[in-house]
Amino acid sequence: MTKSIAAVSVTRATKPLAFGFVLAAAFVAVMLVLVAGMRPAEAAFPGSNGKIVFWAARSIASGDPSTTDTEIFSMDPGNPIGTLTQLTVNDEQDFNPAWSPNGKKIAFTSFRTDNYEIYTMKPTPEGRTNRPVNLTRNPSAHDSDPNWSLGGARIAFTSRRGISGDFEIYNTAANGTEQNPLTENTANDLNPAWSPDVQNQKITFRSDRDGNGEIYVMDSDGTDQTRLTTSSAPAHENNPDWQPGL
Repeated sequence: MTKSIAAVSVTRATKPLAFGFVLAAAFVAVMLVLVAGMRPAEAAFPGSNGKIVFWAARSIASGDPSTTDTEIFSMDPGNPIGTLTQLTVNDEQDFNPAWSPNGKKIAFTSFRTDNYEIYTMKPTPEGRTNRPVNLTRNPSAHDSDPNWSLGGARIAFTSRRGISGDFEIYNTAANGTEQNPLTENTANDLNPAWSPDVQNQKITFRSDRDGNGEIYVMDSDGTDQTRLTTSSAPAHENNPDWQPGL
């Protein structure tokens, strides 16, 4: 059954096709706090072009128990029709896919445990030899928006584990251990993105701690949190990302 999301509370409902797409989009809209849309596709790691990963409210896999929830797909942009592959196969919402730097894993958000969690999987169809791994295992709060460090050792993500039920930035090892909060306040901190400098890693993110959505940067351990932008409501800054060194 599909989930209906309002203020990030989840109830079960029926799943017509259009509604399935709206559900995942609605959750993302809440994550961005008054800002519609989702983190755009990213090319954070230098190298040759590979496959594109994305999510969609459809199914092309045989044996899929649902054809109206959101699933993760991949394709080769040189032959998009011939290489289109459905990677996740279930009746829950899967979205927010992000490639690991070496292209061997995909991190994504899923509702398959009746709570939004961060998972990783190999970039092949889900099955007996490729079971997605739940990294966050946190039934009391939603986790979403995974972003890999350049070396692939850690993943930053957004979690609703804040002291007042707000969103905070967390950091975990790529195997799900060492989950640590990097921000902790009564405001919403969202959209983490790792810097490309392995020797001096930082994380940029969006926060409304000063009463308006602004772009911040901090060290990868959460220290030295610095505001970069200055704007006034109703303007909001969102979805920061780093340019690799040229």
